[in-house]
Amino acid sequence: MSVPGDLICGMWGTTHLTLWRMTGDEGAPVPNIQDSLSGPGAAKINREDFERVVFDLVEPWLDEGISQDILLAGMVGSTIGWVDVPYVACPSTPFFECHSMQCRDAHIYIVPGMSCRNEDGAPNVMRGEETEIAGWLALDPLRREGAHLVVIPGTHTKWVRVEGGIVTGFLTSVAGELFAGFRQSGVIIPIDVELGVEPGSSFLEAVVTAQNNGSLVHDIFSVRARQVLDAEDVTSAAERLSGLIIGADISGALQAMRDGSDVDSVTLIGAPHLQRRYEVALEAFDIKAQTLDAELAATAGLWAIAQRGGLSHAG
Repeated sequence: MSVPGDLICGMWGTTHLTLWRMTGDEGAPVPNIQDSLSGPGAAKINREDFERVVFDLVEPWLDEGISQDILLAGMVGSTIGWVDVPYVACPSTPFFECHSMQCRDAHIYIVPGMSCRNEDGAPNVMRGEETEIAGWLALDPLRREGAHLVVIPGTHTKWVRVEGGIVTGFLTSVAGELFAGFRQSGVIIPIDVELGVEPGSSFLEAVVTAQNNGSLVHDIFSVRARQVLDAEDVTSAAERLSGLIIGADISGALQAMRDGSDVDSVTLIGAPHLQRRYEVALEAFDIKAQTLDAELAATAGLWAIAQRGGLSHAG
């Protein structure tokens, strides 16, 4: 199958699964989303449960006689997923042929992740983000020209370099996991503290500290010290911690990628609250970023992969 009419697609992350029922016309960059469903993430179920979870969710759709093709991306193809699908090495287009298998009466397709080795020889991998990159490219043909930096904030933030429509390499930071870990410990900031929708003033102060070559492991403890000695409130403290981590993430990525001055654009793909934090922080580095909704990128990417020959029936 190379051009879908009706298609079931899913993004299977570590913490949750989202499935979409899509329809659309050949050549359309954006599918029509008819319905969506949610399920448990890959880390929350055993390998033998993936088949049951998928078919329990999509059975009503299949009973309506729509497509028997199910396209999945993300951690479903990892060592903790349904099957371990090998990575595609950079440099590569993100529109590649999927792993396929027959299951019950359906054809299952799993998008491979991508791997690379950076200039220092360190390995890097991603699963799911390559599909969002495919969607970003499919939504605007002009993005296949020139050099671009795509930042995908999350538990593990990705910094992806795309040149001429080819993913040439990427970096990964543990920014999101780091913040969550400190909050979970309850020492630097309280467990129950929440960040505001709009970054606060202490967030930007901390970004500037990180930008000026601050020492992250030392600066982070100052977040606690300010609460003890300067009576900084817990919300401001959480903003400060967020700013230090995101600022250090940006500073390190730009240094590793030669400051990003040779790219034609910087785009943020992600949830609105994380996009906004990175957008504000990047402005402190004199970088203006465009934004793209993560769900739009994912659904456009899955649709584009299906249209461009990524689906070939298992024997």
